[in-house]
Amino acid sequence: MNTSLIHGQSFERQLTDKVITAINTATNKLFDFYYQCHKWNEKKSELEFYYRDYNNAGSAKKNGRLFFLFILLPILGIIDYASISQFITYLALSSGAGIMSFIISFIGWLFFILLELATGWMLIHYGKEKIVLRIVAVILALGLILLPSYLIFTTYDISPDKTALLYHKTIALIIVSIIIHSILFFVIGEVWAGIYYFVYLLKGKMLDKKHPYKKMKEVIEKLQVSYIDFDKCTANYSAKERNSLLHNRAWYLKHKLTNGAHSQEYDLSDYKPEINYANPLKISVQNETF
Repeated sequence: MNTSLIHGQSFERQLTDKVITAINTATNKLFDFYYQCHKWNEKKSELEFYYRDYNNAGSAKKNGRLFFLFILLPILGIIDYASISQFITYLALSSGAGIMSFIISFIGWLFFILLELATGWMLIHYGKEKIVLRIVAVILALGLILLPSYLIFTTYDISPDKTALLYHKTIALIIVSIIIHSILFFVIGEVWAGIYYFVYLLKGKMLDKKHPYKKMKEVIEKLQVSYIDFDKCTANYSAKERNSLLHNRAWYLKHKLTNGAHSQEYDLSDYKPEINYANPLKISVQNETF
């Protein structure tokens, strides 16, 4: 008896079984990812709906909002830090040398920006409906415009080395502070719109990374290789035997991935369970009837 032949046939059968399992498993995964596309599209539509006012704006308005967000606010933060740096240092030293001191030193300069954004939010959302809140917000806005300037002047006033140069620098900083803070409250609606638009972009990027098509592409590439191996392994099989090796969806994908229509590889909506995709002749006849 030729034992090498037996071993050879056994190995070929094992290889064929391995390829068949890989194809059937990958097919199930591909259909699962395809069904996930519907949920992904729903999330995408929901995101587009909730942020439609910010996404549908013109490019000039979008760029302006991003300018206010990434240029105006950082400049404002620098001026605010210059205004209250000594006050932040005092608070940090008073709290000791622990974690609280580090937190105050690290985020203390954000205090004014957050307060200004909160005041602006009140002006935007309660300005027309609630007169009392609007008045309070306007008073807060005026106070936030003038308070940094007062702190800048106080820093100069308590300085032991007053010079003409320091005086002129202080006046210039006060003027710049008033101008920047005034501009902020004039465009506070656009600043908040820029924040919402930036949040929309971030959520969109995160959602795009979870797109099932990316996983489908990987599975399709593996399937294309597996189908080539399948044809090689089953070249000597009868048609009836070959047809029984793969389930119907695997045959459907085999024909779909080998017909050259690459634009339709990710669209599995034309799959019909009642069609026997293992029989190419039958497929062509039934396709003509649709």
